[in-house]
Amino acid sequence: MEFRTITWKVDLEIQRIGIDEIEHISKEFQTFERAQKEAQKIISDQFSNNINLAPYLKELRKGTHISYRNAIADFMEQLLSSGAIFNSKKEIPSSIYRKDYPPDIHNKYRDMKIWRDDSGNQIEDTEVECEEKEFKIFGTPYPEVITFECLYGAHPKINTNIVFLDKNTANSYKHLTFQFKYLKKSELERGQVFNCKVTLDSNFKKNKSRYSAQILDLLNRSNRPLKQCEIVKAIKLDRKTVWRNINALIQSGTEIQKDENGGYYIPQKDVVLSHEDIEIIKRSILLNPNVSIEEKERLLALLSKML
Repeated sequence: MEFRTITWKVDLEIQRIGIDEIEHISKEFQTFERAQKEAQKIISDQFSNNINLAPYLKELRKGTHISYRNAIADFMEQLLSSGAIFNSKKEIPSSIYRKDYPPDIHNKYRDMKIWRDDSGNQIEDTEVECEEKEFKIFGTPYPEVITFECLYGAHPKINTNIVFLDKNTANSYKHLTFQFKYLKKSELERGQVFNCKVTLDSNFKKNKSRYSAQILDLLNRSNRPLKQCEIVKAIKLDRKTVWRNINALIQSGTEIQKDENGGYYIPQKDVVLSHEDIEIIKRSILLNPNVSIEEKERLLALLSKML
């Protein structure tokens, strides 16, 4: 028996100034959860060891619209330290996701600056523009892609759709990326990272394991949930092999569930018979010489209720 198994692959690509060769690391995982943790770890590690965004975030916190600038800087720090994973869209400081937030960054923010004389008396109220060219943060809802661009110096830019990453998102998009790059490579020194890209992909593989077929057959024949130790004993396999094959079956779409006691089972589905099916069964009962008249009447009455 052949099954299609989903595996998850995490790729890292790094490009450095003055070095033609691209650094490439690839790892494959049996479960989405492990691949997700690896992607998060890579992102946070890269910004801890290879990329310094601190000067840009420091500049970002300066300016007229302080609360908004601080919100964006806090968002970027959380984005990098947590590996681009967020629990809610409201965590993103963008009017696309938050109705209570200031207008989109493409509109110039205005704030009131109060001018005072030497004695501290107010002279006038003046509107001061927050310059649009200094930074950008925006998102697109379908698919979820967040872009941050800091226009100081080398112009670092981050683009990612791993922001709201769960299994449903991954199954929908199949290809998730986190990319950091400098738009002005000429301002960087040799050996510095100018492009860092992390991708998380789902990959279908054919699983021809006879153990998966044996486990599936055992669960189908059982009239109760089976614990892992019972499956190990019945098929004579080690626990790791049993767990790996059960997970492969689940990943391939087999509806295997686990009860509160740790037992695995396949939910029984209601059998729906068509009108033609019931009529064929009725005729078979009537023509069977080994069934008494009373039993035939009882069975026919039950079948009639199904029509």
